Amino acid sequence: MKEFSYHKPSSVSEAIALLAASGENRPLSGGMTLLPTMKQRLASPSALIDLTALSELSGITIEGGYVTIGAMTTHAEVAGSAALKGTIPALATLAGLIGDSQVRHRGTIGGSLANADPSADYPAAALGLDATIITDRREIAADAFFTGLFQTALAPDEIIVAVRFPVPHAAGYAKFKSQASRYALVGVLAAGSVAACASPSPAPGQWCFDPRISKTH
Repeated sequence: MKEFSYHKPSSVSEAIALLAASGENRPLSGGMTLLPTMKQRLASPSALIDLTALSELSGITIEGGYVTIGAMTTHAEVAGSAALKGTIPALATLAGLIGDSQVRHRGTIGGSLANADPSADYPAAALGLDATIITDRREIAADAFFTGLFQTALAPDEIIVAVRFPVPHAAGYAKFKSQASRYALVGVLAAGSVAACASPSPAPGQWCFDPRISKTH
């Protein structure tokens, strides 16, 4: 690992300013991918901007048919949320399948999405549930957020502050995982809503799958 500077800002605006100071600076949330990559010298940021002190970026709220999850909310918090289990249980289930206990208590939803690893679980959730990625300056639909392998629409000095999911009528997630790492070799999330039905007035108990089915492999 090469030498680098370390900063722990106390506000989002301070974090953005530190990131903007150099194109080689990188935000640090859980560090599940960045730190091992640095150890292998595959990444050499000039400075790490630690976001863990930004408590305003954590938490889960449910309002008006939407679930909003702060970017620094850990996988364990998502998996254990009673409120989430009552609205989008598939998302809580997905979070509980990520890595091991140590990874789930350290890794964050924002960090996972920003990393855009095709073998991660949250990209499938964001695409399949038609999520909106909220940054410090704009809102990005999940379909437009992922632009390639480990690539997103984020600017170098832009950070995710939250992710907003519309509550579906029903949803489910399944994956074929690596036995060693629990990464998704194939992961599929399917979401359904009454609005997606061909009939404007479905029969009681009837619901339809949304045609958006996302996969990571």
